[in-house]
Amino acid sequence: MPEPITLTVVGTAVVLEGVKFLYGQAAEAIKRWRESRNAAPTVKPAPAEAVPSKVFAGQLAPLEFHLEQVEVLEKHLLTLRAVLAEYVDGLAPLASDDHAAFEAIDALRQSMEAVYQQRLTFVGEQRAPSGPVVEGTIDAKTIAGNAVAVEARLVTSGRVVGRVVADRLEQGSSATAVKVDIVGGRP
Repeated sequence: MPEPITLTVVGTAVVLEGVKFLYGQAAEAIKRWRESRNAAPTVKPAPAEAVPSKVFAGQLAPLEFHLEQVEVLEKHLLTLRAVLAEYVDGLAPLASDDHAAFEAIDALRQSMEAVYQQRLTFVGEQRAPSGPVVEGTIDAKTIAGNAVAVEARLVTSGRVVGRVVADRLEQGSSATAVKVDIVGGRP
């Protein structure tokens, strides 16, 4: 995880535009999650607002709210919105030496990454580019049977990372870090 201070090398105008977007999206995600509690259950993610241009580097897939993540992060998102309100509303300037503000911005960004299930990297930031990320890790003393860290049917963009670490593999067992059918093409 990069230090939140790395955001200070990014232009404050870019960061401020990004945090305004994420701030609003956090509110919208919470509203949608609260509404979904009274609706019929669904597993389909809710579509989110379009990303402002020239704020995030990389190739984002269409943003969708994964409401099960919003449920887990609701209180944290509300706290971060309260901390960042004066910057978003223009009541306080965002100074590059305001470490507390940048820590809150990074925390909001990481929370929204969980909600979107995509990495969000600001333009000019020294970090892996924005986009979907699929990661799976198996860390076991012994694997008895078949173990797969990541198995996916279709990944049309983004990054896939699988790791398997085991001290022992039982006879007849198998361990696979990544098993993917169709990574960047059409089905």
